Amino acid sequence: MRNYLCRPVGLQPANLIRREGRDHASASQGLELIAALSVSLSDSSAARDEGEVATRRRRRKARPPVVLIVEDEPTVRVLAESIIENDGFSTLSAANAQEALALIKESTPIAVLFTDINLPDGTRNALDGLGLARRAVELRPELRVVYTTGGDQTDGMTALFVEGADLLLKPYTPEQLTEALRNATSIRASDEKPPG
Repeated sequence: MRNYLCRPVGLQPANLIRREGRDHASASQGLELIAALSVSLSDSSAARDEGEVATRRRRRKARPPVVLIVEDEPTVRVLAESIIENDGFSTLSAANAQEALALIKESTPIAVLFTDINLPDGTRNALDGLGLARRAVELRPELRVVYTTGGDQTDGMTALFVEGADLLLKPYTPEQLTEALRNATSIRASDEKPPG
């Protein structure tokens, strides 16, 4: 088996040197090997370039984080949807805990649950936002929660929050809402990174 090394010599074509001896191959053999290596390298370069293009396409097609908005007041819900979508998030919305749980049970990825704490829906076994968040995190442990309420914050209320949740008091500004959601999604992204 011949084992040749290729190296350029000045401006001349490549010389091939056989390892076992000092026999020189002809310049034409050297050019053939260079051409073969060149084709091989260009093929792998093209494959690498195609891989980079595919990666860029996947990045461009990456979906924005989804925020599930749970708010019983229709005007407040629509306003929150508008603010959140204008900041580049996708939204799902529900008027009560039961609608929200139905959406959570679907396979749609949801990054953040943004829920009002007071969610009256008129049923006997109605869940409020606190109960909804606990149930949602049981179903999807990776879910981040941002609570909102027009009432006062109490220690008893915050003691019932799921771990890592934030509270945004009403009335909130668009900037406060987007900051809370960005914080929640950045915390979630850092939790998902593999240890390294």
